[in-house]
Parts: sequence; structure tokens; C-alpha cells
Amino acid sequence: MNTTDLKKDNVNLDTAPKTSYAPKTIGKVLAVLECFSLEQPELTAEQIKEKLGLSTSTLYRYLLSMEEEGYLLKNTVTGRYTLGLHIIELAGIALSQMDLRRHGQIELDQLSLEIGLNTNLGVLYQGDIFHIAFSIPHEVDKMYAVLGRRTAAHVTAMGKAVYANMPQEVVRGIITQYGWRPCTKKSITNFQDLFEELKKTNQRGYSLDCEENSVGSWCIGAPVFKSGGEVVGALSATGTTEYMKQNLGTVSRAVMEQASHLSSKLGYIGSYFQK
Repeated sequence: MNTTDLKKDNVNLDTAPKTSYAPKTIGKVLAVLECFSLEQPELTAEQIKEKLGLSTSTLYRYLLSMEEEGYLLKNTVTGRYTLGLHIIELAGIALSQMDLRRHGQIELDQLSLEIGLNTNLGVLYQGDIFHIAFSIPHEVDKMYAVLGRRTAAHVTAMGKAVYANMPQEVVRGIITQYGWRPCTKKSITNFQDLFEELKKTNQRGYSLDCEENSVGSWCIGAPVFKSGGEVVGALSATGTTEYMKQNLGTVSRAVMEQASHLSSKLGYIGSYFQK
């Protein structure tokens, strides 16, 4: 089906038959939702169709039903779709139930206040660090803060902090599945260098992202543990390369201290932070 099929079919969402979700369609509905990303927050019906390979009539039935239920919003001027308010509602419910985020926001705010830097809290998800909370000390920077941002774990300080406290075979399996996804020329792209860096991370107690994720910035991270000693996430602070080089000791101590406080709130009684 070529790119003119949408026009040829002349499907009108206002008059198309309404469709409820049947079990066999749930997978396709979820696939529609997963077409959206931070890089592509808005999509036309044609773009979604090309991603999923659905017929025009089938896709429009899904889009209409999802729009009616609040899972999608359609811009009546551009015709583009975005994730709907019901998605935000569900995400808010999920986040509110996460002990890590609920307790972690306090630590992030304290850390940002203390060191004057942007701070983040993230968890490992499908080979990425998924940002679940942040604290921004300067209003001008708030436009760059996005909950749900995902970045390949091995190029981030938070990801290294988590990986450093997991078995090497597990780390190897995750990266083998999801691949090396360098962000800059300084990103690690082989297991030997990564495992050497993870060893250093455990020795000093904090992790480093030295322009591996973004040119011109460094990030310092530390793991967060729950009762039993399992690593459940990490927090980090981000600053310019020059600033972080000059203040590495101060920032790393502050990051580790807040990571220790958060871990204690989650029931951790281990000795990781006694370095």
C-alpha cells in the first residue's frame, strides 16, 4: 500500500464504526503506543501505519478507539497524534507507588540544593536508564528535564553504577541483547573497557560518565540498594566538564551520601558506602 492509500480510502474518524478492545487486538494497541518516543512524540497516521504495517482501515479503527478512551490525542490542525492524558494519568499512578521515587525525590532535592547541579534518579529498563525523578536548581534548565527519558545504560553514570553491582554475565547478556549504542566518540563500546570501568566504580564507590553521553558534560552517579543488598537504581549529578573536574571530590561525596541515605530508607544495611 503506497503513501496515497490513506487519502484514497477516505476514512473519516468522526463517522467510522466504533471498536472496543478485544483480547486479540491488545498487542496491536500496545504496539501503536510504543511507536511514540521522546524523539518522535508526534506521529501522523501514515507514519504509524508504516511502522506497524497495518492496513489503513484497521489502523483507523484502533486510532479512533484509542482517541475516545484518552490514550491518544489528535491535533485537529496538523492531524498528528500524541499520547493522551490517560497515559499520563496511568504513569502518574505507577510513579506514585514507587518507593524509590517517593523517597528519592527528597534526596534529589537535597543534593541539588547542596551542590547546585541537576540531579536525576533512574532505574535499569531494557538496557536503558529510565529517568523516574529529577531535581533542577535553576529555572532556566527545567526545559531540558523530562521524566521517562531513556539512555543506553553503559554510557551513563547511573547505568554504570547499576551495572557495577550486577554479575558480569548478566551485564553481558543485557548489552548483547540491546546492543552497544554510543552517543559520543568517548562512549565505551566493548566489554573489556566497560568491565574495567565497572571495577573502578566499585572501588571508589561512584561512577563516572566523562562526555560519553553528551559532549561538554560529566555525570557522577552512585547506586541505590534495597533491603537484602539488591541494586534497584541509581542517582546522579550532572555538570559541565570543567566544573566537574575541578569539584570531583566534593560532588562525588555528596552523591554517595544521598545515595546512602536513600538506600537506608529502602532498608539497606550493607557496607557499600563505607569506602
